[in-house]
Order: sequence, then C-alpha cells, then structure tokens
Amino acid sequence: MSEFKTYRVRYREWQALAINLSARSAGEACELARLIRSELGHQRFQEIDGAIEGFEAEEIDARDLVEEGGAS
Repeated sequence: MSEFKTYRVRYREWQALAINLSARSAGEACELARLIRSELGHQRFQEIDGAIEGFEAEEIDARDLVEEGGAS
C-alpha cells in the first residue's frame, strides 16, 4: 500500500498559482493539480509570487499546515 504525502504544487499561467494536495508522488500531485485546474478552474489555487515554468511539486510536512491554519 502506498503512503500519501502532502505536496505544494505550483504552476504559472498569466500569474503564479499554488495548491496543497495529498498524493503518492510529486508526479501524481502535478497530475491531480492539472485535473483540478481543468475541471474546477484556478479558483481553488492560491495566488503566489514567483516565476514557474509548467507544474512543479514539492513535498511539504502536513503538520506545518495545521499550525498555519490548514491546507488549500
């Protein structure tokens, strides 16, 4: 059985956007973010600063999200 981890996925269209997701890998997190963007649009994403090309995923500690007030 695969363990789910939390990833911060970022992408850029005309602005840089990010979302926190649980997935088994960074690649799976990026695919899930693409699906969310195509099905629900970018309103579920948080606007961020930064220049990003394509989709990027970075593993984050979910315990940090609890301290900051939750996941996106």
